[in-house]
Amino acid sequence: MLIIVGAYAAIVYLVFFRFRWLPLNIFTRTAIVVLGVFIFLSVITELRTKTPASALASVTTFVIEIAPQVNGRVDEVLVERNTVVEEGAVLLTIDPTLYESRVDALEAALELSKLRQGQFEELAEADAGSRFQYQQAVAETRQLEAQLAGARFDLANCEVRAPGKGLVPRLFLKPGQQVSPGRSVMTFMHTDFMYVQGLFQQVALQDVVVRDKALISFPALPGREARKRNHPNAEAINLLGWLGLPAGGVGWLVAMVWARLLHFRIDVTDIPNPESADAKADEE
Repeated sequence: MLIIVGAYAAIVYLVFFRFRWLPLNIFTRTAIVVLGVFIFLSVITELRTKTPASALASVTTFVIEIAPQVNGRVDEVLVERNTVVEEGAVLLTIDPTLYESRVDALEAALELSKLRQGQFEELAEADAGSRFQYQQAVAETRQLEAQLAGARFDLANCEVRAPGKGLVPRLFLKPGQQVSPGRSVMTFMHTDFMYVQGLFQQVALQDVVVRDKALISFPALPGREARKRNHPNAEAINLLGWLGLPAGGVGWLVAMVWARLLHFRIDVTDIPNPESADAKADEE
């Protein structure tokens, strides 16, 4: 819009003031105003129907609260904030010593139970033992197998893994911290299902079809951008950016360009003083 207004003003200047190809009277002045209003309204209408825009937009995705399934002390935190990780990546590890010892004990007990089960089976087949003792040994073996499966499940859960591809925007965990089941330690945000939704007027969507490309812009603050780049005029850029917003954003645009321009600083302490150099030469 600013480019069109500037081009129209330049044409008017060249025709009526610079080269004076047409006289400037009441009729030409009226024509300039009417034509300018017509161009302005035409451009606004075309922009509303052909290039719909909206300032009401939001980013939507699935957010999961990550909570461990076992108690214990955190050994390592292997993820950083706002860093994308792949599905199955280890986010944190919990001290597995207690759960490893439980698995070892149940494996030993299960081995003994299977041995006794076989002995009772042989005795029962030879009518030298009770059938009930054999059935009891079978039940004990199955019970130990179930306990061992639960213990192995707890041991595997000492490594908390990413449920999908995404990132961790919030992290409340440090090594050595005690965690418990059901207590959230970090927030996980999926990036595979992230999409942007915006609100548009119905008239602006009459020519929009599925799979049309959209341009998304994220406004920035010129002053913050200048401070990040250590710009020497950061305060002036910040003031221009805020004062330029009520003026249609022109000042904001100028401030943003200014903030991104290359700048140079010269340290005057590194420049030799000619007078001191001459005095030193005279001494020699």
